[in-house]
Amino acid sequence: MSLKGSIARATFLRRKTDARLSVQATGNFGLVFPARPMFHPGMKPLACLLLALVVPLHAATPEKGKAELRKLVKLPTLNLSMAFGLSTERGFALTEPKPQKEKKAAALQKRIDREPRNGSLRLELCELLNALGRKTESKAALKMAVELLRKEAEARAGDAAAVAGFARALAESDEQGEAERLLRAAVARSTNEWMLWVTLGDVLSQRATTTLVYGDEGKREPGRDGESFIRAVLQRKPGADEIQRVEELRVESARCFDRAVQLAPKSSEVYLQRAGFKSLNGMLRTLVEELRKPESNVKRTWSAFFNREALKDFQKAAELSPTNYLMIGTAAVLEAFAVMYEQAGPAATLDYEAMTISRLPPAARAVIRDAMTRLENLGEHPDRAIAAGALELLGGLQFIVAQDPEGARKTLRRTVTLDPSRHQAWEILIGVTYTMEKPDLLVAVCAERLKALDNSRNRLLLAKAYDTAGNGAKAKETVESALKATPDDPLLLLASAALQLRTAQTSRESQAAGESLMRVREKIEALPENDRETLVIDAMLLNAIQLGLDDEPEEARKLVRLVLKKDPEHERAQKILAALVF
Repeated sequence: MSLKGSIARATFLRRKTDARLSVQATGNFGLVFPARPMFHPGMKPLACLLLALVVPLHAATPEKGKAELRKLVKLPTLNLSMAFGLSTERGFALTEPKPQKEKKAAALQKRIDREPRNGSLRLELCELLNALGRKTESKAALKMAVELLRKEAEARAGDAAAVAGFARALAESDEQGEAERLLRAAVARSTNEWMLWVTLGDVLSQRATTTLVYGDEGKREPGRDGESFIRAVLQRKPGADEIQRVEELRVESARCFDRAVQLAPKSSEVYLQRAGFKSLNGMLRTLVEELRKPESNVKRTWSAFFNREALKDFQKAAELSPTNYLMIGTAAVLEAFAVMYEQAGPAATLDYEAMTISRLPPAARAVIRDAMTRLENLGEHPDRAIAAGALELLGGLQFIVAQDPEGARKTLRRTVTLDPSRHQAWEILIGVTYTMEKPDLLVAVCAERLKALDNSRNRLLLAKAYDTAGNGAKAKETVESALKATPDDPLLLLASAALQLRTAQTSRESQAAGESLMRVREKIEALPENDRETLVIDAMLLNAIQLGLDDEPEEARKLVRLVLKKDPEHERAQKILAALVF
């Protein structure tokens, strides 16, 4: 795979907690730097998978077609991603990979155990747990945070931090009206507290977004991804009074953030918060404009997140925070995305190659190179956590934007040497190594990853590396060993079925693979929705191959067409269908 081909496209990976930017390499290894989730599978496609295993024989598949089908058997796709955050509630938002969030949540819980009356810690934990999809725990933490912060705000009525913290907790609890009243009273008493102005601006901005979707009812739906939010508004078609209310909220919110910047012009946090508002405000402004057009464009609305006003503030925040590697790296990535959207034109037709260094205009190139230099310098920081985090982001930028896979590989090796626990650094390193088409090196990296953290996913990564290197026997041995430790893992069960199918020469052998697929179906339904998407596609395509080998080509074609209906450009599905057409 050429490097140019590896940066095939970049999209938003949708999650319950935010819209995550990632750039995905495509190929047999299922790499990611980004693939758009093709659909949110429910019972219907899973039921098709089950029914396809029991339908009667219709017609034989020719031997030539069967040979092609065996070549198309692949081990399950594993997405390796580098993510940045955008929120439909707060615009630009810094976000870290799930493992880092889990570590932070665990550390926060330990602090709370030592400081059980600290409401601010509980609110922070609530937000982290929500980002991790642990909704029940998040709600419990929020409930306790509201109680504790209410008492703190009452006891310290003149303390801006106490009032702002309580208002944030109220807003998270869908009490935006009470939060707004509290903050308006607070800024009337203390006009020079930037924290109060930022929090009021944030609450007003949230009210603007919820008004577009629900009217002025004060409801929230945390985690709604960008496109579904935009589509919901365009479908609902808010009335003139509601749009006027949104415009008033946007204007007042802007004044709040501007006042905060006046009060704290050297604060990185203030600029970061205003950047988030400006990105969201750009989207809301464009959304209102789209509502007035006979035909609206979702992509054009979404692209307004990347407006220059917002990006300027984000870069200022990064400038004022010299050791915040996450902010520095995110600012560079957002610059590249902003250029891509600016070049998309009125139709918002995206060319993802536009965000690579050779295509960027000089000004954007200078911004990104400056950020990479800063990250490289931070890679020498005496704090190993800062150094490792900076090098991780530098490696991602070297690969995605600078198109320097060898440089990225060396940087990411330094990262995992400094901190072997950095999950995302390993993910990018494996992805980079795969695109370099050096299978022996890929096996070595995946073996090191497994040594650093032994789990079923990393064992499957090693199995896929062996498979890529043409060593099917070691791939099978690795999968079987992993299944002994975790016999119910759906990815491993799917891998086992794939390896069985690849060598199946008789109907009985392919039926054995079908039985493994039945077990996969049972396990898929227990997974969270976001974890099912790619797995269901892989299972349906493997099921289609199994049906084709079992001389049931018509049923096989039905499954493949289900995949192609959702993603007409799915290359492997197209090839499987071609092998089934005769």
